[in-house]
Amino acid sequence: MKKFLIIAFFTISSLSYSQLTEGYFQYAIIVTPQDSSVETLQKIGLMFDSKMELYFTKYQSRLNFIMGTSNTNSIIVDQKKKIGLSLTSNPKGSYAVQLFEKDLVYNTKANDTSIKVKFLDDKSVILGFNCKKAILSQGNTETTYWYTDEIKLDQSNQMIMNPSIPGFPLYFSTVADNVKMEYKASNYSYKVENPEEVFSLIIPQGYQVIYPGQK
Repeated sequence: MKKFLIIAFFTISSLSYSQLTEGYFQYAIIVTPQDSSVETLQKIGLMFDSKMELYFTKYQSRLNFIMGTSNTNSIIVDQKKKIGLSLTSNPKGSYAVQLFEKDLVYNTKANDTSIKVKFLDDKSVILGFNCKKAILSQGNTETTYWYTDEIKLDQSNQMIMNPSIPGFPLYFSTVADNVKMEYKASNYSYKVENPEEVFSLIIPQGYQVIYPGQK
């Protein structure tokens, strides 16, 4: 099964700002075609009005991808219990995968030599936070970040760390399969509403349980 590489976009650093132990960040997802082929334009159409949501407390996290009007993916993790839940819903059906400690991959490769990071002097303000620019390269993939060191997550929330970027990203973008995807923070809160529901590990009604190796 896929490990949770997308979570590596989220970062933490060791500076002395007060750290957040609870919060919510919403990102608008902007998709732009890099060519005019029918295949690429069809992909763009399916991803219109997409967004990503991050919820976290000291020991829990949830990442939602809402891609267009018919595809959603969620990853919910309870670090204290060392278990989690992956939920996928699309026109083909709704599926759930229960996650255990061996499935929860932490971003510990701070010295990964395949990752190259270029820090730039550019500055920007996103949602009132001062941001700096960095470009991360790994293989043929390049990701542009605007990150702030004014937001710090609690060090215990290892699942949403990226040791390569010294701050919390409020914008990042990359190009894959002739589509540019930009994630830009559009809303935030320092409180999670209805945490019992948000971080529930109970499989929702109507979801089919999929086991590792099962298609």
